[in-house]
Amino acid sequence: QFYSEASSLLSQARGEPGLPRIQAAQQLLRAAISADPDFASAHILLAFALQPARAQKYGSLPEAVKHADRAFALVDRTTEVERLFITGRYYKLHGAAATGPAEKAQFFQRAAEVYEGLLRLQPDHSWALDRLAETYGSINRPTDQVRVLVQLAGLRPQSFVAQARVANAVGATGDFLSARRVIKGAPTLVTLDDIEADPIAVSWARLFPAHDAWLENDVTLA
Repeated sequence: QFYSEASSLLSQARGEPGLPRIQAAQQLLRAAISADPDFASAHILLAFALQPARAQKYGSLPEAVKHADRAFALVDRTTEVERLFITGRYYKLHGAAATGPAEKAQFFQRAAEVYEGLLRLQPDHSWALDRLAETYGSINRPTDQVRVLVQLAGLRPQSFVAQARVANAVGATGDFLSARRVIKGAPTLVTLDDIEADPIAVSWARLFPAHDAWLENDVTLA
C-alpha cells in the first residue's frame, strides 16, 4: 500500500507545486522499506524520488545512488520487467552521478539499451517510455527521442504535457512544420494542474497561435 500510494503521488508531482507530493512519497517509501528492507522496487522508486533534479531541496544524489545500488543488488528477486526497469534506472542514475562526459555517456547508453529491452517485453510501459525519452535526450539521439515521445503521447492523448514534449522535441530536430501541428492543439488539453505546475509552458502554448500568425503576417488573427 505504501508503494502504490507513493507511485501515484510521484506520477502527479510536477514542478514546484509537486514538491509536497514528492516529500510525501519519500516518507511512504521509507516506511515501505522499513517494513521490508529487501523491497527492490521501493528502493528504486525512492532513488527516483530523491533525485535533486526533481526533489530539489528534498533531494540527495548520494542517498539516491545508495538506494539504486540496493535495488540493483536485489533484482534477482523480482520479475523480468521489474528487473529491467530497476537496471535501467540504476544505470541512468549512475550516469547522472558520474563526473566525466565519457562515463556519463556510457551509463546512459546502457540505460537506453535496458529500457529498449523492457519495452520489447511491454511496449506500453509508460514509465519506461518516459525514462527512455529522457535518456535519448541525454545521449543526443533526437530522432529516437521523438519516436518514443510520440508513442508515450499516444498512451496519454489528453495530456497537455505529453503533447508539449512532442512539440518541443520535434522542434529541436528542425521540423518546425510538424511541431506547429502538434502544439496548435495542445492548449485545448490544459488543466488547472498544468497551469499550477508550469504556467510558463501553458502561456507559451496559448500564445503560439498568435505568435505563429504574426510570423505569417496575418495581423487579423494575431
